[in-house]
Amino acid sequence: MIPFDMLQRRDETADMLGGCTSNDQRLMLCVLTLVHTADSKEQLDSDTEAILASTGMSRMAKLRFQQWDGLNTVLPYGVRKIDMVRTLTTDSLSIFTPFRAQEINHPNGVYFGQNRISKNLIIIDRSQLINGNAMILGVSGAGKSFICKSEFVARFLADPNSDHILIDPEREV
Repeated sequence: MIPFDMLQRRDETADMLGGCTSNDQRLMLCVLTLVHTADSKEQLDSDTEAILASTGMSRMAKLRFQQWDGLNTVLPYGVRKIDMVRTLTTDSLSIFTPFRAQEINHPNGVYFGQNRISKNLIIIDRSQLINGNAMILGVSGAGKSFICKSEFVARFLADPNSDHILIDPEREV
């Protein structure tokens, strides 16, 4: 008879190994630390209890007599002063990265492609950018002239009263 706990751990390990091999996952050692400050000791205690109560399925703990080590771990030195690690897959770890994809979706913009991460459309209005310049590079026959002319026509149709300058040294228009 094999205990149920061991069977459950074996199944979880097999699932994790399957995810690593089939989904191109990696195992990472990590530690997640949170620094919380408050104006008073009472406020700090109250906020700490609220944070600990709202963690859900994850487990958080206070650093007792390790506050300096915790602060040095959080600061961007690249040094881990807390002797605590957790193994996570790259998929699980990615949820802690707050900004994974930059979305550009201007109201009167022109279609420029698809975001490779979020699969959303990239719609850009160059007049809303800090610098609306662009350079299109590619091999012969890749469609450089076509994309330039398509953007020109789309911008002209969106706002016919704006100034449009087209320089075509090859006279391909």
